[in-house]
Amino acid sequence: MKDYVTPLETYAPLDIPQLQDRADDLIHNPVKIEYGRYYSEALEIFKAHAGQYILFSLVLFAAFSVAGMIPFAGIFLIPMTVGGVIVADKIVRGESYEFSDFFSGYQKFGNLLGAGLLSGLLIVVGTLFCLLPGIYLAVAYSWVLMIVYFQDGAIWETMEASRKIITKQWFEFFIFMLLGNLIVFAGLLLCGVGILAAAPIVWIAQYLLYRDVFLRADGDDYDDLMEVTVDPVDPVDPDEDLV
Repeated sequence: MKDYVTPLETYAPLDIPQLQDRADDLIHNPVKIEYGRYYSEALEIFKAHAGQYILFSLVLFAAFSVAGMIPFAGIFLIPMTVGGVIVADKIVRGESYEFSDFFSGYQKFGNLLGAGLLSGLLIVVGTLFCLLPGIYLAVAYSWVLMIVYFQDGAIWETMEASRKIITKQWFEFFIFMLLGNLIVFAGLLLCGVGILAAAPIVWIAQYLLYRDVFLRADGDDYDDLMEVTVDPVDPVDPDEDLV
């Protein structure tokens, strides 16, 4: 099978001050967002792990269906929404995972809940006062939960770092999200069943873009980061002797 993703050893998580510096750096060194590559790689990863992702999607959508009948219950599912990207991270790293890893977001329940509520509130307020600010913030805060989970930033500092970084290439991120929404909509058209595949593909693609923007070390060129690859199905131990 073709190699698709880069082991995360190449990437260094950036703390919040580094993320703020990254925002400034992106003014002169924008990230190359290749829409087709992210979604095609996400498709390949999904196909290799479809069973687990489909099962998680069923659990997630069922949980939201039940929560929808209970006032405010949905907010307690916010940490579950990062489950797809948490497992994508493990797959990209070449690590094994269990189904329970989809629910690892609850290990950081407080921060994820706070970030989800605050960013959601600001998006709603922006939409009520004028539609455009709401759209702007919806895109700018789209990766906040990932940053909170993977990089342990304070909630407001994380939100500001996300907003500043995405603002530099806001329209490109908007197109990326629009494509994701179209994929999900197409899944819904297939009697609703297609969303069980469409949603995971979008989650994985979002993680791959997050990885390139928020995890790669400053100064590393895109081509350099793609030199070492790993099969998403059968990760190869880099220390293993080749025969």
